[in-house]
Amino acid sequence: MRIDPICNHIARQLNTVVAHCLPDGTRDRIWCTRPDFHDPLLSLREIQSFLFSESDTPAPMLYLAGGPIAYIRFSFEGGYYLTGPVRLKDRAAMLARAKYILERELPEPEDLPALGCCGAIAFFRAVLLLYNVLMPRDLGLFDCMNANFTPERANDKVFRTATIALFENRETLTVHNPYGQEMRMLQAISDGDVKKLQASWEETYPGVLGTTSKNPIRNAKYIAQYVVSACARAAIRGGLQPELSFTLTDSYCQQIDELQDLSLLESIVWDAELQLTLMVRDIKAASKKAVQPLENIPVVENAKQYIFAHLHSRLTVQEVADSLKIHPSYLSSLFKKQEGVGVYRYITAQKIDLVKNLLRRFP
Repeated sequence: MRIDPICNHIARQLNTVVAHCLPDGTRDRIWCTRPDFHDPLLSLREIQSFLFSESDTPAPMLYLAGGPIAYIRFSFEGGYYLTGPVRLKDRAAMLARAKYILERELPEPEDLPALGCCGAIAFFRAVLLLYNVLMPRDLGLFDCMNANFTPERANDKVFRTATIALFENRETLTVHNPYGQEMRMLQAISDGDVKKLQASWEETYPGVLGTTSKNPIRNAKYIAQYVVSACARAAIRGGLQPELSFTLTDSYCQQIDELQDLSLLESIVWDAELQLTLMVRDIKAASKKAVQPLENIPVVENAKQYIFAHLHSRLTVQEVADSLKIHPSYLSSLFKKQEGVGVYRYITAQKIDLVKNLLRRFP
């Protein structure tokens, strides 16, 4: 099996060394795309003992050899594959749960070259590429992470903070805004029902909005962006094209982020909710003309996404059908069944709507 391309790819991706080691830790094969790279850590007896003390490992195992400096090692046919060193940028709370941590943090050698920097997950993904090629069974990232980290909560601080907040809220009889009101608002958007949406705005409740940041300005903006994002997904459930919904959401969230006057925040959120509801309403009104307006045919939905993404080009029915690997006539029949119009008329209508929107927004 030719593993040279894989090992060189991993070494290049992580900006480090991949090595095959004998049982005593001697490296007999090395893959590295940096001609001047050397690893002074491996010459330290303490590091050698740390990396090669275990005779066998159930999976690629992470070894924290000093602060954020790490290796990954796995056993294969009596030897080892060792990848590293790299500098990890994950939070200390996560790395503290690793099973192999050098108890005494060693000072970095002065001649240690600049190391590649990545997250633990990216490190594991790269090494798993080699591991799964060599082993008879593939190992998934989830199982690899379970083998490497203790099953304790990823960040106990989060749960401690939540426990304290729950206690304080009970003491002060403070609750969040009701879940039911949020669901009624989102359902109104999914239904394209403007009256129900406006009714949800009129509701009052004794609860308070959440605290996502201790900074009150950031907290208000974060919550507003969450609401707009949730509404966008409700609109998608109502039939709005995902790409259109997500792009519109990005625009509203950017506007919220750049906002200087927080008194305008609520009006921006309400505008987002209203516009999404109106768009869903129009879609549902158009679908009533179809023979079977309630049926969402996957092929038609995929075709609509392709049309939306390529609306600026000279689209043809043949091109759309080719992208889905089906006959144009079959696509047209499915399209008319769901949308009430053929593919060509749908494309034309979408282009007209695009022009109208541009003229309305940029007169």
